[in-house]
Amino acid sequence: MVSYRNVALGSLLFLLGFGSSARADVVTQWNQIAIQATKTANLTPNTASRALAITQIAVYEALSAIEGKYEPYHAKLIVPSPVSPEAAALAAANYALVVLFPAQRTALNQQLAKDLQKLPSGAARDNGVALGQAAAGDILQLRAAGSDGSLNAPAYPGDPSTLGKWRPTPPKNAAAQDPGWGGVAPFAIPSGDAYRPAAPPDITTAAYATAFEEVRSLGAATGSTRTAEQSTIAQFWVFPTYIPYNAIARQISAARGLSLFDNARLFALLNIAIADSRIAAWDAKYTYGAWRPITAITSPTDDGNAGTTEDAAWLPLLETPPHPEYPSGHSTTGAAAAIVLANWFGDEVDFSVASDSLPDTTRVFASLWQSAKENGRSRIYGGIHFQHANAAGLTLGQTIGQYVFDNFLLPLPTPIEEDAGVVPSVDAGTDAGVKNVADAGHVNHVTDAGVDASGSTSTRDAAAAADKDAASTDVTTDAGTYLTDGAVQVAPKKSKSGGLCSVTRLHAGSGSAAPLGGLATIFLLGLRRRIRRRPQTY
Repeated sequence: MVSYRNVALGSLLFLLGFGSSARADVVTQWNQIAIQATKTANLTPNTASRALAITQIAVYEALSAIEGKYEPYHAKLIVPSPVSPEAAALAAANYALVVLFPAQRTALNQQLAKDLQKLPSGAARDNGVALGQAAAGDILQLRAAGSDGSLNAPAYPGDPSTLGKWRPTPPKNAAAQDPGWGGVAPFAIPSGDAYRPAAPPDITTAAYATAFEEVRSLGAATGSTRTAEQSTIAQFWVFPTYIPYNAIARQISAARGLSLFDNARLFALLNIAIADSRIAAWDAKYTYGAWRPITAITSPTDDGNAGTTEDAAWLPLLETPPHPEYPSGHSTTGAAAAIVLANWFGDEVDFSVASDSLPDTTRVFASLWQSAKENGRSRIYGGIHFQHANAAGLTLGQTIGQYVFDNFLLPLPTPIEEDAGVVPSVDAGTDAGVKNVADAGHVNHVTDAGVDASGSTSTRDAAAAADKDAASTDVTTDAGTYLTDGAVQVAPKKSKSGGLCSVTRLHAGSGSAAPLGGLATIFLLGLRRRIRRRPQTY
């Protein structure tokens, strides 16, 4: 069941997790701070999702190194003793956000100082701060100076002369937003086009006519056939989807009493999936370049489809975003987030969510997937998407969310004795040191060609592209794990469809030394432990 109601401000904040301080921890607290930082900086949903993924990975790296139960995302960290996990999480989030949002440095550092004062002074706190800064430094270096493609901004004027193709939309007729985002290096999926959906229906087809007439009727600013609740839904979900789903995660986490370490992993998985969903959606958007309903419905030129009725005076309920229509970014992101959370908590879970775009209103759900579907349909009620864009987005997001959950930040194998003879001992350490975040010359990560910056070949090839149209990326078997050249890799998995899907679990890159300063430097010198692993299945 889903419902909405007006609530007093205090109750609203509680529902979002803001008022549940008794159950909140520093991970969820700084997740809220990170969300606010993206709002203050007025980022697009794409650039905001990248910043959040970096921040939550930094927190995860620090805490997973302390806990020692789950794979690192990338960093190789030495954990000092004693160490404060809270201090490590605080410092990781703060350091990442200060680098990402230098204009907010003063406020962020003041908050960090305030939070650190709540912890006992001494070596544990100091070591935690250094560890957290080192964790953040690693992921920041990995994504330094737009080396991941996040600064690419190719020209995209659209194609005003071709029916069915995108062109700037009224009232602002703004330039295309983030046209190069589909080329950003993903955080988890093999590439932006790995799961690219099939093309949208041709404008001469009956399927297109059905979607056209639906949005013309339901999505009109005036004279629509929307119900009152459909109008509420359209307005409620206007704000960027990463905001409500992080709030939902905080609320359910508080209700379930997740630990500090569990929250670090949960929010890293969630925001990795969200960030990659944006990359994949933008790859498809600018590959197909489909026009928006406002362009299609008001076009003065006959589209050649007898099932559509043009209306030069038609306007949508919501202002149309400045990027191509297919697939829906809202639907893709909501689905990716919902699938990660459903894998963690189960799909059938009660929660409430409030809205930045419809103050004093909260909606209540009993299912995470139900919320994702409503979030997607809101764009049809708002007049800015066709249903086929919503459907494709839900499928794409579901695929990405499942892929991230199945393949990243997984449990480490159980250590075995050396005389068991299963896997020989391998030293995964390195003395390469760390790079200065601002001056990093290159980034060690798996490239589209399957080779990292140090020249070693990765198993993260384009195998998953062969399954880009598959309905599910669930994996059922795993041939085992092994260590090579300081990188933990996983042998090819078989998908349910029988195809191979290779993925690098962890690439431990290195670079030239340039100290971050203080104790932080020593924690990126490599894991000085002898690691023994047995083949494993998930």
